[in-house]
Amino acid sequence: MGWGLLFFGYFLEFILGMNTMFAPFVHVLGYALMAVGINGLRRYCRSFVRVYACALALLLLGVWRMFVGVDELFSLQLPFLLDGINQTVVWLNFALMILFHIFLALSVKELALRVSVSKNAVRAMRNLIAFGLYAVCYLLLMLIPTLKFLVPATLLLWPLWAICNCVMLYSCYMRIAPANENDQRPPSRFAFVNRMRSAIEIREQKAIEADRAYHAENARRAHEKKMARMSKKQQSRENARNRNKKD
Repeated sequence: MGWGLLFFGYFLEFILGMNTMFAPFVHVLGYALMAVGINGLRRYCRSFVRVYACALALLLLGVWRMFVGVDELFSLQLPFLLDGINQTVVWLNFALMILFHIFLALSVKELALRVSVSKNAVRAMRNLIAFGLYAVCYLLLMLIPTLKFLVPATLLLWPLWAICNCVMLYSCYMRIAPANENDQRPPSRFAFVNRMRSAIEIREQKAIEADRAYHAENARRAHEKKMARMSKKQQSRENARNRNKKD
């Protein structure tokens, strides 16, 4: 559990969500699936904590966006959907979506490099650039509606980065997907399937070990900096305290 749910949720929100008929019904489901998938990935790379926080915030906004979409689709004229709140939600959603994609790209890059899947790291940065171009065009249109020449570029860039991100997430699912610890599958009759499963398990373990080593090194450096700022007397006390903890 992890990449698969993230991919499926992303597909629902940013591909099916482009259709106004489906959009009101996928906002909550899409971000809920992404949040569950990202939560599973946090144990392999702690950078996904930031992505997870953004997904939860977008999930909350997705509830409001669902009511707005249903109201527009069926002309219900719900009394609590005030224009001022709607505009605030639109801007908050846009800002959080930017943070979500930045943190997602950086987290995918970090994990992909740790398990030596450099192609996905390159894809993450390429897709982030495409999303950045879309965000700039969309922001300019929101601030200056008279810039009509940006409409075709915005409409073209949306499916471009959305599809590219779906391809990247599916590639992550195939190449570095963490296996389910409770899934005790029997060996397949096909040798290539067993080899693929073995490669996935090796990459999973490598990701966990790399994450532990990365944070252990950061902790060591932080400790060295802390010791360097101490006097000799304070250093001796700190060393004695650490020895007592080990004992």
